[in-house]
Order: sequence, then structure tokens, then C-alpha cells
Amino acid sequence: DLWELDIETMTWSKPETKGTVPLPRSLHTASVIGNKMYIFGGWIPQSTDESLPAQDGEWKCTGSFSYLNLDTLEWINLIPDCQEDKNNVFPGPRAGHCTVIVGSRLYIWSGRDGYRKAWNNQVCCKDLWYLDT
Repeated sequence: DLWELDIETMTWSKPETKGTVPLPRSLHTASVIGNKMYIFGGWIPQSTDESLPAQDGEWKCTGSFSYLNLDTLEWINLIPDCQEDKNNVFPGPRAGHCTVIVGSRLYIWSGRDGYRKAWNNQVCCKDLWYLDT
């Protein structure tokens, strides 16, 4: 869900958006540069069956990357969840990572490749990526 807080009145509203909304997720990052809010990675439900409660299904790490144009409220999908990166040109799936904005760059650091794996099978990512926006 996307919610918006009006700081002056301290009231919440749920804006209506256009485009393909990213899947629900946790342990992702949301970063604002200019008029765009970038959503990267996190933990998403494996099933797209919306009749099932999210907590009842299996979850997986994603490398999906989308942004919401804050002027038009339209979602743009840059890297879909199902896209494979055989040439290693964008960050792999991860959750619990960190993003930071420096100027017009979005930096992505670390994270883990899976939270449903046994603790001794999780891989801590130690790579640094950036996107010039």
C-alpha cells in the first residue's frame, strides 16, 4: 500500500496510482530523488494469487527495481522480478540492504540473498552499486 501524510494537517490519505504497482514487500528500500521514489529489492510473496493472505505463502528475495513518478503518480518498472541478469549489469536479489542518495546517484550496499534459508546458507552481499538518475 502507498500512503501519503500531509504534514500540515497530519492526515493520511491513500493516493490512486497508475501503471503496474510493485508486489507487496518488506526489507526493501524506498529512496526519493527529485520527483521519483525508487523501490529496490526486498522480500516478496512467491505466489501472485491475491486470494491468499500474504503471511500464508512463501517469500523470496527480489532484485526488482521500480519508481513512482511523484508528479503523475505513475509506476514505472525498470527491472522486473523475473528478469535474469546473466551479464551482471544490475544488483542481484537481496533484502535488508541499504540505499543512500548522494546528489543524483542512488547507491545500493550489501543485504542478504534470502531470509527463508537456514542461517548458515544465507549469503551476505558485499557489493556496492550505484545508479545515475
